[in-house]
Amino acid sequence: MKVLRLVLAVAVAVLVAGCSSHKSHDRSDTSQAETVLPLIKPIRVAPQPFDYYVVGTGQVTTDKAVQIFPEIGGRILRVYVREGDFVREGTPLVKLDDQPLRDQLQQVQAQYDLAKAHYEKVERLWQKGIGSEIQYLEARTRKEALEAQLNLLRNQLARTVVKAPFSGYVHRVFAREGELGAPQKPLVTLVGNGSIYVDVYVAERFVKDIRRGQKALLDYSAIDCQETGTVLYVGPYIDPRTRMGFVRIRRTEKHCPVVPNMSVYARIITRHYDSALVVPLYSVIEDAAGNPMVLVLKPTDTQDTYVLESRSVTPDVVTEEALVVREGIQPGELITGRETRALTPGQTVRIEKN
Repeated sequence: MKVLRLVLAVAVAVLVAGCSSHKSHDRSDTSQAETVLPLIKPIRVAPQPFDYYVVGTGQVTTDKAVQIFPEIGGRILRVYVREGDFVREGTPLVKLDDQPLRDQLQQVQAQYDLAKAHYEKVERLWQKGIGSEIQYLEARTRKEALEAQLNLLRNQLARTVVKAPFSGYVHRVFAREGELGAPQKPLVTLVGNGSIYVDVYVAERFVKDIRRGQKALLDYSAIDCQETGTVLYVGPYIDPRTRMGFVRIRRTEKHCPVVPNMSVYARIITRHYDSALVVPLYSVIEDAAGNPMVLVLKPTDTQDTYVLESRSVTPDVVTEEALVVREGIQPGELITGRETRALTPGQTVRIEKN
């Protein structure tokens, strides 16, 4: 019995020692877990210049890029230019067959000469009181009608030579010798050295914010070049199919080698802040009602630790990347950064040191 009691006593002692060891180890783990705080990289809010802009896409246009059509029909006899040629204003481009017009002009000329001689004879007699007034008026009317027909034919004859309306480069040549030219068929495309603009389209809800003279940032991705411009014109019309408004921009910087029809991405600055509190959108969360708020770092009694305080903010403008705060935070305050979505109000954090 004494031996049995001794064995039981030893077993109880071992169990008590084991339980004590486990409790001590659990308290150590709990204490260690309590001291491990999230490390974050906060953002210090500071006043800074900020531009709010409206985005639009479009293309480069010019007031001297035209397709040239013949004003009259006729067979194409000569094509004087090739693609890439530089021509000056008035340079012949295409020659149409003018023989039918010349034949018609010769016939009308003979009729006119006869009508003119008859009118002059009737006029002399009329001045002497010979003949009736109706004879005089008929002779004059016929002479004047044939004279007008002659001028029309001479005008049409001159148009058989299609000339360049301005100086520029021949971009395309559609005319082929021997083909029949018609007013519905273009002969050449001519691109001049006129004013080059940027025409863009913006969503209809932004049209009311755009004004003449506002600055625009132009990005030509095809040639990896950027320059600035100013708004020249805002169209008073919304396209019913695309729900987009038209804006024409004048280039103020002209160092980018743009050509007509090149695509462009434009940012039109509709509001400028000399000093604004700007918060990136990844630092903004929403409350239960959907209102924006940020997590502000407030110091605790423990060194280098902060508690997160939720703070509602009133935005002035919101862009795709940032929010301009009208009220809710003060300059110099620290707010959470990219890790905001993983944090909660009231949580204690530490700042990651560089």
